[in-house]
Amino acid sequence: MRIAFLTCSRQPALYVDDYAARAALEARGVAVVPWVWDGPEVGPVDAAVVRSCWDYHEKLDAFLAFVFGLEARGVRLYNPAATVRWNVDKGYLRDLAARGATIPKTAWLAAGAGVRLAAVLDEHGLDEVVVKPRVSLSAVDTFRASRATAASLEGAFASLSLRKALLVQEFVPEIARGETSLVYLGGRYSHAVRKTPAAGDFRVQSDHGGTLERVEPPAAWIAETGRVLGALPELLYARADVVESDRGLAWMELEAVDAELFFQRDDGAAARFAEALLAAASAAPPAREGTARGGGGGGP
Repeated sequence: MRIAFLTCSRQPALYVDDYAARAALEARGVAVVPWVWDGPEVGPVDAAVVRSCWDYHEKLDAFLAFVFGLEARGVRLYNPAATVRWNVDKGYLRDLAARGATIPKTAWLAAGAGVRLAAVLDEHGLDEVVVKPRVSLSAVDTFRASRATAASLEGAFASLSLRKALLVQEFVPEIARGETSLVYLGGRYSHAVRKTPAAGDFRVQSDHGGTLERVEPPAAWIAETGRVLGALPELLYARADVVESDRGLAWMELEAVDAELFFQRDDGAAARFAEALLAAASAAPPAREGTARGGGGGGP
């Protein structure tokens, strides 16, 4: 079996965390090749896994055309293209809320809505917020605002809102204590890490000075995240990013497209990923003859 890990031109080789997954698959007789999603074809593959496609937000239409094109050509894709389309837009948070997840109070703004930030805060009863695009990653174009700072941020907000659909989301102050990422593989809880922002910041990503540690979350958190994920079609991988707030466990994100899975933080995680992938691939219909090729291409 030959499986592609989908990457991007800024990360053409495997991301460091995925080397463990490749080693676990190779130990089971599977060849793993990196494939820049909008680059040259890599030859026939039996399946493809979306991994470090970290530029999809910059060329979303082409990316979605590519993943749906893969499936149309008979390549088994994990997670499936329908899940990818659903998860790249943070509107999926509303679907999670409908399935019982607690999410921060949020105003959803269409691109070009032409509203003032102060008016959004007033209308939705929000005092302190995080503004972010509905399609983004690594906190790109994300900033914190409040009633006190809204006037000074109106220009930046107006410029961003003209170009992109936005979330204006209630700020969860408990983020300062860290955001916990619970990783699920093959529909089962695997392991967790806590990401803590740098002092004075709210962004937990390492790009912004955040730190990372392996943790064992409370059983109640595993039960709650598992219950919400259990209401979705089974995914090869998913990462629930949650914060313990005064309203309970607040879901900040569900990563099912480009999630870092922290294999290096848990000795058995890569093996669990490999077993889950092989189980999914063996259960899926075989790829059609001569179709498992390709290069760039034009709610689950």
